[in-house]
Amino acid sequence: MPYGSIVPLKFQKSSRFASHDFKVVRPWWRPYRYIWGGAGQPEAIPESAFCVVRHEERLSLCLFPREAEPGVFEAILLWAATQSALTRAEKFLTPYRALESLSAPSPLEVRAIRHSLAHSTSQLRDPRVIKALRHMFGGLSIDFGNHGHRRHFYRWLGELLVLVDESLLAALVARTASWLPIPNEAVLITPFEEDTLGLGAA
Repeated sequence: MPYGSIVPLKFQKSSRFASHDFKVVRPWWRPYRYIWGGAGQPEAIPESAFCVVRHEERLSLCLFPREAEPGVFEAILLWAATQSALTRAEKFLTPYRALESLSAPSPLEVRAIRHSLAHSTSQLRDPRVIKALRHMFGGLSIDFGNHGHRRHFYRWLGELLVLVDESLLAALVARTASWLPIPNEAVLITPFEEDTLGLGAA
């Protein structure tokens, strides 16, 4: 299950996370800029975010150019960065930024947790956010040493991950005409290969 290491197993069933079939998979956190050309030489392509999209029983390789829609491009990179996030705050705030990049709505609980993680309690002003935090955590901050706090946190983190996947899938499917054509994955020059080939400074 993608992102299964982000939501601990014992909390996965508290949201839609456990039953969700993720559709936007294998995203990469750095843009692709080159492919192998017909002469076996690197050829520049528009800076594009890479992922694999599962839609209507098909797997499709997606190179999505920044110029086509910067918000969708950024969301793919942030979706990939979510997999390597280390702290609890990063694991929540990174996919939240992806959702923001897509201009997709989020539940009040998700927004409230985001505010709690990103701001000091003295800066929380929205009465709805304050009410939601007090309902979930009994106050304005999250105590990760408290099992009940962790349960609420991971419930809504799981829901956030599902929302990003659903929103990103919808955005990509609606813009398939903007994808760059890829004859096969072998033609792609990964960002790591780009570095090895000395193309990074090009």
